[in-house]
Amino acid sequence: MAKKYKIREGPGSGARFTAESIIPRDAEKLPFSTKSYEFYFHRKKDKTAIYINTISYHPGQLEIPLGKLEETIKYIKDYYLSRPSA
Repeated sequence: MAKKYKIREGPGSGARFTAESIIPRDAEKLPFSTKSYEFYFHRKKDKTAIYINTISYHPGQLEIPLGKLEETIKYIKDYYLSRPSA
């Protein structure tokens, strides 16, 4: 896989406080991550969302190539949205 097609992290910085978690408890972890970020999917009736969780404090930037985002959306549609909602 070409490096330009991967999800990449920028360099971190030195902030003191982490953000409060807004990820619902019943969100499902997607099967990919980076060393500092995890990705979650949540579906409740007609509302769907993707959450990005910081697993090691890294107040930097994240690059997600459009092709990777399209691949992620297709995966979610094929796997998660084909199941009945809660």
